Amino acid sequence: MSTASTPLAPPKIAHPVFLGFLWSGTGVSLSFVVFRLIVKLRSYGKVYSDDYLVVAAWVLLLGSAVLWQFMSSNLYDLFAVTSGQKPLTPDFIAKNADLLRAIAPFSLLFYSCLWTVKLSFLLFFRRLGLNVRGQKIWWWCVLTVTVLTWIATVADHDYKCSLRPLTWIWLHCRSPSAIRFTNNTYYGNCAADVVTDCLIISIPVRMLWNVRLPLRQKLLLMTIFSLTVIVMIVSIIRVAIVGSSTQQPDISWVYFWSNIEMSTAIIIACISSFRQVFVNAQNRRRQGITAEEITEKQQSPRFIS
Repeated sequence: MSTASTPLAPPKIAHPVFLGFLWSGTGVSLSFVVFRLIVKLRSYGKVYSDDYLVVAAWVLLLGSAVLWQFMSSNLYDLFAVTSGQKPLTPDFIAKNADLLRAIAPFSLLFYSCLWTVKLSFLLFFRRLGLNVRGQKIWWWCVLTVTVLTWIATVADHDYKCSLRPLTWIWLHCRSPSAIRFTNNTYYGNCAADVVTDCLIISIPVRMLWNVRLPLRQKLLLMTIFSLTVIVMIVSIIRVAIVGSSTQQPDISWVYFWSNIEMSTAIIIACISSFRQVFVNAQNRRRQGITAEEITEKQQSPRFIS
């Protein structure tokens, strides 16, 4: 993380736009979460563990939004002072220190939010049915990789350059090697994000491949579950600005797209679950299943035509 003495790329996102998208994403994702819970309660009479994880992910997103509501002014003051648009005031150093200390909890909130959504997908797909031994083994493999990458993305943050005294940060965290390390973690964590999303998508694809459904319906379901690709694109955009491994990127851009990625991931998780709810509801009406039978069968819903 840069300090006032490190040259910063000019912000690509204006402060009001930063906050506007921050709270818009938080609000829109909340509406999707609430709608998901309402639909689940009306369809099944209960919510499941994957629903609780989506709620937890939104709470982490809210924590990030509150954090940046207070810290974004410090971030944009940093840009203004280093560019000469504002004078260096006595309270600037204290604000800069507060900003640096906020980076560590944001990193924890950000990756925990994304990986909580990933775990919600995994639990959702597990409820859809893993009747083949190979599918169960593959699910556990993907779960293991997902958990390990979550630990890695949280652990590889340079906490020293966020939590140590400001004088230590000025001396040790503005060197080319320190900037290179930070930028490389952006690349590495983005790769882990994209790879785990691909692995998670492979689970419903493998399941649908072996299910007797019309090809058109299979392709429709695969397309819905593959909406995670949108999250991958946002993740790639987030690190695309990094460029040189030894040059400090526009950190407003990084955090702007980080917040968009969190809200997008939550929205996609909700959209992906709606289709299965509607398919199950249509099938129950078509087959005349009673409420008691629904309760017995909802523990392991299936893709049925």
